[in-house]
Amino acid sequence: MNELHEKVGCIHMHSIYSDGSGTIEEIIDAGISVGLDYLMFTDHFNLKPIENGYEGWNDNLLSLFGYEHNDMNDENHYMLFDMDKVMPKDYTVEEYVKTAAKKGALGIIAHPDEIRSHLVSYPPYPWTHWELNGFESIEIWNQMSHWMEGLTKWNKVWRWLHPRSSLITPTDRILEKWDELNLQRRISGIGGVDAHQYIHKLSIGIKVKVFPYKVLFKTIRTHLLFYEPLNPGDHVIDSKNRFINAIRSARCFISNYKLGDARGFRFWAETEAKNYNMGQSVPIPEEGVNLQVILPADAVIRFVYNGKRGGRVTGDSATRIVKEPGVYRVEVYQGGKGWIYSNHIRLEKEDSNES
Repeated sequence: MNELHEKVGCIHMHSIYSDGSGTIEEIIDAGISVGLDYLMFTDHFNLKPIENGYEGWNDNLLSLFGYEHNDMNDENHYMLFDMDKVMPKDYTVEEYVKTAAKKGALGIIAHPDEIRSHLVSYPPYPWTHWELNGFESIEIWNQMSHWMEGLTKWNKVWRWLHPRSSLITPTDRILEKWDELNLQRRISGIGGVDAHQYIHKLSIGIKVKVFPYKVLFKTIRTHLLFYEPLNPGDHVIDSKNRFINAIRSARCFISNYKLGDARGFRFWAETEAKNYNMGQSVPIPEEGVNLQVILPADAVIRFVYNGKRGGRVTGDSATRIVKEPGVYRVEVYQGGKGWIYSNHIRLEKEDSNES
């Protein structure tokens, strides 16, 4: 396996620059306190934190800023990174997806499969334009969407007090859509916390923080893998480009930190000629391809081929020889809950001209 350098952090959070309650400084301090390597902010229709000098390194943590766009119906939320300015709010979905793609920005579909009715004040914000081709990544697991979708009048107090324990797995709906899309082209999957740190008034003069940033930063994390070391103090623009490229290339995986630190997980493909990482295409030799998985702890491993889950393997590693073209990924479980979700590796006939 090629040596890869891992950076672990959280994507999708909001500050006082939109509908979050925390300052940028407060959120960065929360990230540092729980050992994150990076944060990717997505305030609604706002790139002013970049203008105000917040993008860059703070100790060992890199803060990057994009923004979240949506249509006039407050649907089709779209996280954008490396945009030079905020697009007009009245743009249609097709307009903001195509404009961002033309500018070379990274477009990530946010909480695409929301379904809920329990909270009237927080209706679902689904993605409804799968026919568009400009997006490159999908948020396959969103902490706040997951929490709200499972909410009932009977469990809301418990789920409010234990937001991390409510995480089970991404929905089959979005995993099936993600697999379906990857049969056509590479679409990376990331996880998002969608952190706002809501302020709730209990009574006059008494306020509490609901879902503090520090708590949500210990839930869904996205692990990015790099071929070369990336160190604090490196040039910010170069570092940002490398982070965006790791996501765009699907050289990443998602974990639920509540079930354990997933640093060190690897999923790759081996042939006699070379090794291949997540996001890459592998020409299938006559003898087949060896898919390899290693974990930082024993767990239940399942290979997924073209959206169909295979049998279970328990341990801290697994291997599988495959010869069929298609897309392969891995799911890892602890105690029946989803711990790790890899991105895909594509296997192609050896005479294919695709790369």
